[in-house]
Amino acid sequence: MARFNVRLVCSTLAAGFGALYFARGIGQQGDAAYAMGNPARAAGWHFTALFIDLGALGCFIFAFAVIVRAHFGRGKSKSEPRVVEPLPRSAAAPIPEEAPFDPDAIMARYLTQRNAAPPEPRPASRFGRKTT
Repeated sequence: MARFNVRLVCSTLAAGFGALYFARGIGQQGDAAYAMGNPARAAGWHFTALFIDLGALGCFIFAFAVIVRAHFGRGKSKSEPRVVEPLPRSAAAPIPEEAPFDPDAIMARYLTQRNAAPPEPRPASRFGRKTT
């Protein structure tokens, strides 16, 4: 049997049981509202308790799924090395190593590959003191 994350399962189960406990108190608020003769308010409390119960059910299903995946396995085991294939490269012309660094040429090459016009110059900043 494979190992599973015990902390994840325990914390999920604790959250589920805590939600059930909280939903029971919310449901008792609804019971008290119904006993006082306010069925509309009781329905709100009971629907809230129902949604909290559904959240607790989700916690239990998640914890069960983690245990089942660890027991029956899912795909390759972690002991097998993972094969990572390199990303495909573009067929751009190779750049000679001896060429000096020219940022304008690099920007022009980038813009031609991008099929875009060169950027327009930005206006001067108006930050700071204004001069008249």
